Parts: sequence; C-alpha cells; structure tokens
Amino acid sequence: MILRRKYCLQLLLLFSLLPVLSGCFSLREPDKPVSDSSWNTPYSVKILLEDMQTAMKTLNVNNFQRCLNERNFKFTADPTVSGNNLGNFSNWTRNDEAIVLTNILNFKKNVPVNTNNSLTFTASSVPSNSSVDSAEYSYAYELRLFHADGNYPYTDFRGNATFTIVRSANNDYSIVAWRDNRNSSFPCWSELKQHFITL
Repeated sequence: MILRRKYCLQLLLLFSLLPVLSGCFSLREPDKPVSDSSWNTPYSVKILLEDMQTAMKTLNVNNFQRCLNERNFKFTADPTVSGNNLGNFSNWTRNDEAIVLTNILNFKKNVPVNTNNSLTFTASSVPSNSSVDSAEYSYAYELRLFHADGNYPYTDFRGNATFTIVRSANNDYSIVAWRDNRNSSFPCWSELKQHFITL
C-alpha cells in the first residue's frame, strides 16, 4: 500500500511538471541546407562560363576554383608576361588562382560599393561538336576588375583565353587547361595574376 501511494505521488508530480517541462523544449523547423545560389552545376560549357563570369563579378574564390579542373588544371600565361617573369607561371595551380583572388579581395575592401566587376566572353573558336568529352574553345575576353591597390592602376584587362574544357563522368564541365594571350594595348589577365600573386 505504501509503495502504491509512493508510486501514485510520483506519477502525480510527473504529470504536474509535464506542462512546465514541455515549455522548455519546442519543435522547430530543420535548417535548410546551405547552398550557393550563384553556382549552377555546369552541365554545359555555357553554364561553366556563366559560373566563371559570376565568380569574377562577385570575387567568389570557391566558385572560381570550381570552374577549374581539380586534378589536372594548367595555366599558360601570355608569352611576353611569362618571359619577363621566369618561374612565376611554371607550376601554376588552382591554389594560385585562389591566392590571386584572395589578394584582390583584400584590396577590394576599400573600393566604393557602386563599382561593379564584369567579365565578358566573345567566342572566336568553338568546336563544331560541343558534345565531346574534351574540346578546345577560344574566347576574346574583357575583364573589368576594381581594386584599391594604389601600386597597380589597371582595372581593364583584355585578351584571348583558350580553354581546354573537359566533361567528367558526372557530365559536368571544367577547365583543364587555359592559355592566355594579349590581343590589344590593354593589359591581359596574365598581368593581373602576375601582380596579385606576389603580394
């Protein structure tokens, strides 16, 4: 009888505390997975180039690297630039691309908000069969990139980019090789990389 009374008191105490305890814990909606809305899986060369343009416009280091092949990326600088800077481009990797963009970002902090970066491509040579697993594409580019490095006055870059683009087993595209060449009196992308890799 004493055990039954003790048991009933414990149950009564538990049920009287239940409304108070349930107020301590509430159900919530699960967090949505974090996604980068500026990245589109590059199931075509067109999407790959759009991702690259957006990454340069926003200086998104991660997305810019995602445009480049993880295992075999190779950059070949404009011959004049690489000839004047022996060794700087000999073993260029995706990580060097990240260093360049990170250094630009460090100088971008002092740039007025209303300045917009831009990158445009104009096709000069596109393979007729763009469904192959690897092909070479050539584009004239215009890159406008604002920064606050007072030692480097250039913000407009022009040249020709020749990309070897590959399709993976997952059917997404990436740039495995990139050759840069100057095509005007404007500095080319190689010169931008040369300056910002050494900071």
